[in-house]
Amino acid sequence: MRKLTGMLVAAALALGAGVASASAQTLYSTDFTNPATLGAGVAEVTTTGGGLIENVGGGIAGFYTGDVFRNATGGAPVGAPGNLSTWALSGLGVHDHLSVSFTAAFLDSWDSTDGAPTPDYLNIYLDGIQVLQLTSAAASGSVTVLGGGTEVAFGDLFDSAGGYYSHDRIVDMSTASSLTFAHTGSSFVLGISASGAGWQGGDDESWGIDNLSITASQSGGGGVPEPASWALMILGFGGAGAALRHRRRAAIAAA
Repeated sequence: MRKLTGMLVAAALALGAGVASASAQTLYSTDFTNPATLGAGVAEVTTTGGGLIENVGGGIAGFYTGDVFRNATGGAPVGAPGNLSTWALSGLGVHDHLSVSFTAAFLDSWDSTDGAPTPDYLNIYLDGIQVLQLTSAAASGSVTVLGGGTEVAFGDLFDSAGGYYSHDRIVDMSTASSLTFAHTGSSFVLGISASGAGWQGGDDESWGIDNLSITASQSGGGGVPEPASWALMILGFGGAGAALRHRRRAAIAAA
């Protein structure tokens, strides 16, 4: 009986693994150095707004290196996006969740909510809805808000990225839970901007991103297993049937 139970559990695990692997799809991925990768079924990607691709050399290995996207547009009125950059996807297939991942860079003299001049904000929008407002106490102030992101480096890192104050904070946003969210539409827009009464832009302060990835998943129970999963399940039930037949024969012989 233990052997039979083990076979059934193994078959169920194999089936579940097949469904999970079939449901994940990378829709868009770029390191801003190589051409962006589009997932199957993604018809279009457009990038709009201020910003340009710059090279920061070796940078922070694995997070913010080589060619990166940097936006230094300034002059924002209070509370308004000063330099909105967007990445728009269309032609998305069936899914019920999206995950956005990137490395964020607070570059140069960011002033927090209690700094001077204050404040400087980095805003993250999903389909036009603001989900995060981040800030960094890099040059002045004491409040740092990373929205669940994980700091990977801080200090005078990128003087060559354009700044007479270079107090840079590099943050891994793949750990921000709010960037995994329910979504079923056929299109999606990621927006990033800076704002705040203290935001100046230019060589005084800027923001950047690297290693941008947008992934779709289907977590519902209606997934169809891949052929390999069906084969494993059939083998598992076949083994269970053989075990039952063996026990039946043994019982008859002992009678």
